Amino acid sequence: MLSMIGHEEREMGFRAVLRERYPQCKVAEVLESMERGERAGDLVFNALKGNPRIRGIYNASAGARSVVSAMNALGRRNEIVFITHELTDERRQLMREGLIDAIIDQDPALEVRAAVEALAAHFGRKDDPPACLTTSIHIHMIENC
Repeated sequence: MLSMIGHEEREMGFRAVLRERYPQCKVAEVLESMERGERAGDLVFNALKGNPRIRGIYNASAGARSVVSAMNALGRRNEIVFITHELTDERRQLMREGLIDAIIDQDPALEVRAAVEALAAHFGRKDDPPACLTTSIHIHMIENC
């Protein structure tokens, strides 16, 4: 959902890294699932069916399981690198099964806690704001998941 600044920044950052470090890789297309997991799977299914040259999927949003299902339905799972966000229990399991290659985790629970603490401090409901408003980014792969 590119109307969400966080998703827009993820997509822009992804493109920037590709341009800088992997200029031979090209983005085939950017698809919006509107935060609907099943729609993400349908979009990926159609993209893979229409473009046999796709070798990677970067999912900045919802729908990891349906994306995996789309790759499996077309028999393409072993030829595609799949990267997504947020280490949920479901995504951890998909990674352990070898169905997700990397997960970029920003610890949403910590992000929410820091935001609430900052608001509480601003409105005098807490003495001090959180020590840090920046959350760490962790990259998980099967070896450290």
